[in-house]
Amino acid sequence: MSENNIIKEVKENNVDVELYDRQIRLWGLSTQQLILSSKILLVNLNGLGTEIVKNLLLSGIGNITALDDHEFDINDVNSYYNQFFIYKSDLSKLDSTKKYKRLELAEANMKDMNPKCNLQAITENTTKHLLDKEFLKQFDLVIITEIMESTLLCEVNNITRELNIPLYICQSFGLSSMIFIDYIKRESILEKNLDAKKDIGQISRESELIKKNDFPKSMTKNTDLISKKLLDEEEGVVKLVSKTSHKYISFKELIDRIADENLITSQFNNRQTRQILGNTTIPYILNHLNPATFKQDDHFNKCKGIELPAVTAIMGAALVQDFISSLNNAKVLDNLLLLDAQNDEMIVLEV
Repeated sequence: MSENNIIKEVKENNVDVELYDRQIRLWGLSTQQLILSSKILLVNLNGLGTEIVKNLLLSGIGNITALDDHEFDINDVNSYYNQFFIYKSDLSKLDSTKKYKRLELAEANMKDMNPKCNLQAITENTTKHLLDKEFLKQFDLVIITEIMESTLLCEVNNITRELNIPLYICQSFGLSSMIFIDYIKRESILEKNLDAKKDIGQISRESELIKKNDFPKSMTKNTDLISKKLLDEEEGVVKLVSKTSHKYISFKELIDRIADENLITSQFNNRQTRQILGNTTIPYILNHLNPATFKQDDHFNKCKGIELPAVTAIMGAALVQDFISSLNNAKVLDNLLLLDAQNDEMIVLEV
């Protein structure tokens, strides 16, 4: 589509072309419209939650409900250095005899970042809201950070699955971080442009396989190839379109399956496996993925409440990009993302 046609279509659909011009050129008008109409629940405005909200607001998200009943503690290094929505210059104006909610102090500056976003702040009863099915059913996506109780996380995941709502659960511990992804079941579409002259051999082979329906259906244990087709495009381009079905497991199943010794070796080559298993952090996260165990472990207790801005920035960007990819039917992460910044490892495990 030409630039003039893009601008014309944007105006016809009442999208602010000047405000969202960069985003529309990146991922298209239809995806931007879905971003504008999405209703997202973000739980807890810790360092990682702050990065996620920032990226959502900058993407042009239409509706965010932030749920966080934590009080702000100026002596908490995590709250003080990772809360860029809480300006340090404003803290001196606070009444030192009063207690303030973390979200209460950040709300105004969050709204300033994207005044067009319908942002709601709830500062009471986080657990009660998370277990309220009527409350959760209004959202298109739930993102949970900072909550460590595995029983609660499993209960919430059961509800989101019943309501068919995608869920992200993410944690950050010093140089380590993880994101659990549950889209329950979804389909993705991969498009590849082929040159009608240069890629004639590949086009011919793909055409023959499609006619015979002779291509591998099972790609991985949770991924199946549904269909393939070739489409003639303009200017000598042939588009190969593949549709894939993805199945996701629950957080409870993740905890149960994580003990599988073949989890890493079955997905990576020998060199990658040695590199991953040779460091100290990724196997540690896998062995201690149950949040209740995290709390009891000395290694992670030392990192408790310590979120490094560089780590949260990487994971916050990865999560929001994954969400946007889901809106335009692109492939999303499947289904556990692990970051070990100390050893420069960032891997996706299909559990």
